Amino acid sequence: MEFNQITHQSESRSSIRISAIHGHLICALLVCCAFLLSGCATVPTGTVETDEIQMLWRSPVKVTRISLPNSRYSNVQSAAGFVWATKFNAFDIKTIRIDPKSNQVTMLSRPWSDVRDFLVDDHSIWYSDGMTLRGVDIETNQVTATIEAVGIPFALGDGAVWTYNRKTQVITGVDTKTGQIRTQLATQGRPYHHGSFTFGAGSIWQFAYAGSLSLWQARFVDHPPLPSVIRRIDPSTKKVLAEIPVGLFNNEVDMGISPYRIHFVAGAIWILGKSGIQPFLHPGHVAPFVKRIDVETSRVIATIPLSGTVASLMASEQYLCQSYSDPLTPVYLDGGIWISLHCGRARSALLKIDLQTNQLDGGFSNFMPGVFEPANYHVLVVSHPRLTVTGDSLWGFGVGAAIRFDF
Repeated sequence: MEFNQITHQSESRSSIRISAIHGHLICALLVCCAFLLSGCATVPTGTVETDEIQMLWRSPVKVTRISLPNSRYSNVQSAAGFVWATKFNAFDIKTIRIDPKSNQVTMLSRPWSDVRDFLVDDHSIWYSDGMTLRGVDIETNQVTATIEAVGIPFALGDGAVWTYNRKTQVITGVDTKTGQIRTQLATQGRPYHHGSFTFGAGSIWQFAYAGSLSLWQARFVDHPPLPSVIRRIDPSTKKVLAEIPVGLFNNEVDMGISPYRIHFVAGAIWILGKSGIQPFLHPGHVAPFVKRIDVETSRVIATIPLSGTVASLMASEQYLCQSYSDPLTPVYLDGGIWISLHCGRARSALLKIDLQTNQLDGGFSNFMPGVFEPANYHVLVVSHPRLTVTGDSLWGFGVGAAIRFDF
């Protein structure tokens, strides 16, 4: 099967609920207010505080909080010996770089781009405004490559930065050394954005919903969870190597990041998602989980539920943890996969999945001093902590600090 054509279908709007639209407009206004307010209060950048807490499973851990301007942080990743993130508020968008040897914070200017999207390799930072990709030299912070109409970067692999163009539904592989297009392939399956893809084991992996209902339409009509598949695509031959059923997924569209979060980590494909119906302003009965796909057999080998453990971690939470659960950013450290999980209106947890047993090995929440502080209380607007790893250190970003965990 070859991807060479995309069929567009007309979508009926008659089933959109007026009350849901009003709710979304209210939410959008709240989000805008939160972004405007987030840049008002600041703290001395680079202030370092160290504490020690007891992990819930076995050993103590050293926790270092590195103060940052009071803002939201995303795009957390490690590359070229540094930790990187995006500082975002309505008036000041910067790239944050932290040296893990000294915990020194540097703020870099950046070309105009989508604030949620950039990737870093050993030599360049790759930014996109949604269409044009720009490579910026790490040392000089100067633009060294400009590639038009290729979309947003979603992964690095095999010497290329991989991008997705939402308008054309085309994936492009751009050579990271030359800045030249290496390959392009069209996709099917009505993916919402670049969060539907990752690269690993020489293949493109695509998350797709079954059926013809668009994700935006599904969100407005509170459609039940949709059957989903993962497609494994050979970027050279542009053929589908495998199509893997992965069960039912919540179809809610998240403006900041894809709700299905597909990643290649520790030699496996990981899908972080939710299932269950969650009508807007009436959340409940949404169960977060993680699925693991073996790249050798192209089969789902584990489904790991998260809601029960998180509920026990946060027993004093006033709200049902399942209602807002939002698993994010799997990273590998100390024989396991770590994820962050948002719960309630301002609670976050760190969980560890043992790679040998595919079971939760423990976790802790921000009820414990020194972990993630509660996010800004802007009603429904919260900070979702992202994670990355450097050496033996786990890093997470809250609203006004980078939090470093040393084991």
